[in-house]
Amino acid sequence: MDDVEKLIEQLKDDDEGMRETAAFALLMNHQDGQYERQVEALIDALKDESPDVRKSVVIILGVCEFEDAVEALIDLLCDVEFSDTWGHVIDALGKIGDERAVEPLIEAVNYATSEHSPSAAEALGKIGDERAFEPLIEALDDEWGLLRESAVEALGRIGLLGALYPLIDALDDEDYGVRHKAAEALGKIGDEEAIEPLIDALNVENPRFQFDHRLIKAVIEEIKRKNPEKE
Repeated sequence: MDDVEKLIEQLKDDDEGMRETAAFALLMNHQDGQYERQVEALIDALKDESPDVRKSVVIILGVCEFEDAVEALIDLLCDVEFSDTWGHVIDALGKIGDERAVEPLIEAVNYATSEHSPSAAEALGKIGDERAFEPLIEALDDEWGLLRESAVEALGRIGLLGALYPLIDALDDEDYGVRHKAAEALGKIGDEEAIEPLIDALNVENPRFQFDHRLIKAVIEEIKRKNPEKE
């Protein structure tokens, strides 16, 4: 029995600590030639009776970016019995970046009582699928500042020009983090229409709504670099 097979057997051990240790040891002993066996064993462990083991396995699948685990992770995200893993599942799906996760993550953003909505928005930005555009635009009107902040950052990652004016509007958001993430997102999109509103942001006098001038100036320069013929 080779080392990987021993670790797979230890994932079934009666001792919770041993199972968790075996899961992390599989991460350290990740071998391409035994990929299928490792992933299959870790997927089986996703529904371990121990919350700590389940969370550890989810983290490992995300770190290793195992695409074969996407469907199993989505199943966890749709099962309230395993809600204790949802935060880690969302993070893992964002790291893996598979488009199969887009619709479930959109559901997570829209789930009004979910503490994980901001993380889901962030994951959608990492995946970069255009299907997330409208739900993220809608999230800009949410009462929760952290969700609005994650949404503007995700829109910047996706980079669609249609986000330009909603992001410009977000420069006036009451939340400091939202305003600054909106500025950074405008830099990623790189359209010169954002330059004037960003200049206006430098001249805000109300201390509650002032910006980091270094950030705004850097974003303006970034946009100018992307539009050299317009200078």
